Amino acid sequence: VMPLRARLASPELDPESDPAFGQRSDSIRRYNIAVTDIELDGGAWDGGLVEELASLGRLQQQQGNHIGAIQTLDRAIHVNRINSGLYTLEQIPVVEQLISSHMALGNWEEADTYNNYLFHVQQKAYGLNDPRLIPVLDRLATWNVQAFKIGYGNLLGIKLRQSQIMFNAAARMVSLHFGKADKRFINYQRNIATSAYLVAKN
Repeated sequence: VMPLRARLASPELDPESDPAFGQRSDSIRRYNIAVTDIELDGGAWDGGLVEELASLGRLQQQQGNHIGAIQTLDRAIHVNRINSGLYTLEQIPVVEQLISSHMALGNWEEADTYNNYLFHVQQKAYGLNDPRLIPVLDRLATWNVQAFKIGYGNLLGIKLRQSQIMFNAAARMVSLHFGKADKRFINYQRNIATSAYLVAKN
């Protein structure tokens, strides 16, 4: 995965120069029509809207319209919660898309909120000791290191400490379910050491 600073520094391609730009614009028009039709038949909270809105938001992202994508994806999440409950795992891909658009716009507070929300939802669904939580811990720990590096937040040391806690928990879970010979265990030990070094240095 490319470091956050490198991603921010690298110039983004102009979506309009993409040969598929016009095709995506047509698809966006069709999805907007489909959303309107569903609303007319089932109302503003019809569960069938979720998939259409998620696809529409993804296309808006690809067009470089992150503000529009955020509005669309946020609505998809709310419709999903109303129809399936607050902690449904179905919303995870949509929340991940939403985070991508917030990061593209430099909305670090929103990115932080939704990264923590992703963790909360999956912890609720899987429980504390399920191995499916390992990549979830990894993601939040990595985000906290990234947040520290870009200088997000008033108490940056807390972000590093949180990353240590998450990497530690991931290492313990790998050891418990897969043994210390698993290469992820070594990687998490390295990440713990790196976080500790950053804490000491800063």
